[in-house]
Amino acid sequence: MSDAARKRAEARAADLGVDLDTLRREDPVRYRMLHAAVLLDAHPSLADAAAQVAWDVMPDAEVYQVRQGERTRLYIEPEPSRETLAAIDTRLAHLINHASFKEAFAFYRTVNDLRGEHRELLLPTPPESWDGQQAAMIGPFDTEDQAEAWAKDHVPPAMASDAVPMLSRWFCDVFSAEEEWLANRS
Repeated sequence: MSDAARKRAEARAADLGVDLDTLRREDPVRYRMLHAAVLLDAHPSLADAAAQVAWDVMPDAEVYQVRQGERTRLYIEPEPSRETLAAIDTRLAHLINHASFKEAFAFYRTVNDLRGEHRELLLPTPPESWDGQQAAMIGPFDTEDQAEAWAKDHVPPAMASDAVPMLSRWFCDVFSAEEEWLANRS
């Protein structure tokens, strides 16, 4: 097991108030899961497809799914190399080109923000369903002007947004304004 996996497990075990040595003996699956690296966040309806892609690329990997609010976080052990992660990225990018994924406007992206690099396989949030709090891709809208007008009327000052075209429609990518401000300063 890598040093990074060991440190992850120690930090997660401390957060949970569990002893790793005890866990290794009493719950080996949970023990391995604490060592796993985050692969991506997925919409719950897309999580199984994402896990299958990971297994296709890494047949001996353990992939764990943990529901976290409106998303499912996928963890993988062992941690994929940069080359293997690139292969997973390519496969997931191709996956969203299938008709059923296109119809739902599924999107896959790698995000670099204050939390570092992370991956998302998600569905957009309909404008009427957005809670006004969390970062999300909102839409679809018929035009860029509609996406921008929606953002002007609904995105609070603590958030920022960009109009994004996808599959001949427009979406409003909403994210933390603090992240935008810090990114523009560097």
